[in-house]
Amino acid sequence: MPQLLDSTDLEVHPDYRMFGIGDIDPLGDGGPPVPGPGWLGVGRSAVLVGAGEQLVYPNVRLELWDEPPPAPTEHEVQETVRLHLPTGELCLDEITAGGVPDIFQVPPGIYTVRITAWERESTRAAFEALRSQGGDLDWEDPAYLELHGREWYLFQFWLEQGTARLLDGSGVMVHAGYPRIAISMRAPQPGARLPAAGEA
Repeated sequence: MPQLLDSTDLEVHPDYRMFGIGDIDPLGDGGPPVPGPGWLGVGRSAVLVGAGEQLVYPNVRLELWDEPPPAPTEHEVQETVRLHLPTGELCLDEITAGGVPDIFQVPPGIYTVRITAWERESTRAAFEALRSQGGDLDWEDPAYLELHGREWYLFQFWLEQGTARLLDGSGVMVHAGYPRIAISMRAPQPGARLPAAGEA
């Protein structure tokens, strides 16, 4: 029987009607694509969710399971994706507001992730009904505040294959005018030289 190993709950502030969940180090993935007309953009190590309403804060629950859990029912949308999480440290991407690191920890590896959402359209409709009453929307109006958390998302992670944890990384640009480079574990001793590279 599947066992729930860990979970956390978040309130998310979408920006441009989007928020993202993914590994803090995406290994040069470039990030997931914008959802566009759909509701989900999937990259190698992260996803971008197209929220139902920009100005209402959805709730997000992340769960780690030891094997595939039962699929939720009566949802509005649902999709299962595969993500490579090289560090296992998940972050929340609130687009122009920046990222929130270390929202959830999982063992590094390749995961199946089932993403399920509820009340997207009803939240959008309720917000539009409030806005259509004329004048500026009162951000302290209880009717508006009650919409926060009505739209919600469930991310269920289970491990397909564990991988080594990426502890550190670095990069350097090599000028095209230099035909050879050397990498050394420590600074060379004074006067020490590496032998010249051969034809290969």
